[in-house]
Amino acid sequence: MNEESTLDILRELQLNMQKVKSMHDLFALEIYCTISARLLGWIKHLGFYEELAFKIGIMNLYNVSLHANWQEAYSYLLHVTESIFALKK
Repeated sequence: MNEESTLDILRELQLNMQKVKSMHDLFALEIYCTISARLLGWIKHLGFYEELAFKIGIMNLYNVSLHANWQEAYSYLLHVTESIFALKK
C-alpha cells in the first residue's frame, strides 16, 4: 500500500462522512466495515497484533457504535492506518 495515497483517501472519506447524519446509513457502514476488515487482515499479515491491540483497541474496528458519528468513526480508521504505517517504518 502506498502510504500517502492511502491516508489521502481516508482523509477524504472522513471529510465526506461529515455530511452523513445517521449512524444507520448503510453506505457509510458498508465502507467502514470493508476498511475495518482490510485493516484487520493487514495487521494480521504484518504481525502487528501485539503492538496495536491496546494502543488502538483493535476490537473497536468492528464496533461502530462506539463512535458518536461517522466523522469520528473514519477518524479512528485513519488513526489505525497511521499507526500501522508508523510500525512499518
